[in-house]
Amino acid sequence: MLPSLITSSRPACDRFWVFLFCLVFILGISNSVTPAREGGIRPYSMPQNLLEYFQGKYATVDTLEVRIQQTSDGPLGQLDLTGAIVMSVDVTGMTPEDAARAVAAAFLAEEAAVLDIPSPADMHETSLAVSTEGGITAIQYARYIGQLPFVDVSIRIEVNESYAITHVEATLAPVSAALTSAVGQTTLTSEDVKTIVRNDLVRSNQPVEPTVPDPTLVATWRSPYVVWGVTGSVGEKPAWGYKIDAFTGEILNKTCTVVPVRDTTGGTSCD
Repeated sequence: MLPSLITSSRPACDRFWVFLFCLVFILGISNSVTPAREGGIRPYSMPQNLLEYFQGKYATVDTLEVRIQQTSDGPLGQLDLTGAIVMSVDVTGMTPEDAARAVAAAFLAEEAAVLDIPSPADMHETSLAVSTEGGITAIQYARYIGQLPFVDVSIRIEVNESYAITHVEATLAPVSAALTSAVGQTTLTSEDVKTIVRNDLVRSNQPVEPTVPDPTLVATWRSPYVVWGVTGSVGEKPAWGYKIDAFTGEILNKTCTVVPVRDTTGGTSCD
């Protein structure tokens, strides 16, 4: 197993892993970084000391927490950066929201090689929220590979009223050649997946037909690289969350979407 690099100027805390389907469930050779290009730089490398790297570029960086395994296919782990980073962006005439977007986009472009972003078009804004108290604009991004959301990667950037970046939180994952190849292959259809879930939920003499909403096709860094995420329920019971191999139809994970208040034996709220 590759070692984890941990750099911090404050007590470390566990960060999040995002695994988004229809709902939430179940380091380098030198201090220089070359610009990203189509498909990313391979083999991937990052600066030996990320704190020195960021503070060398942005003197106002205060702290950095990073738990990353460097792989030849890209970084795997979390990065958390705080400070007051000012980007060289002309925001004259922009709305506050668009100005914050421009600043965040400039940072993503500047740090594309470190964050392993081959193209700005790969990053899709999924939400923008403005704090009524501190005036902080928080922008959340998801990475796409082709037409599929890459559920293991997300980046959140916070911009203050002076248009300085105060916080960057990134969850990153490697993109292998096998993943890229899998994204382009033919998968089971949405209806195929619904049938698999219905068959799994049907019991003998069951009077109620299972409810199965439309599934979501996503990419992930682990084999089989492309999976369907879907929920399914029976009657008034809470839904099960499924992760299904997009090529074979194998149910890789099935988890009750309700977290019990206390441990139960013999089943879950979804049964």
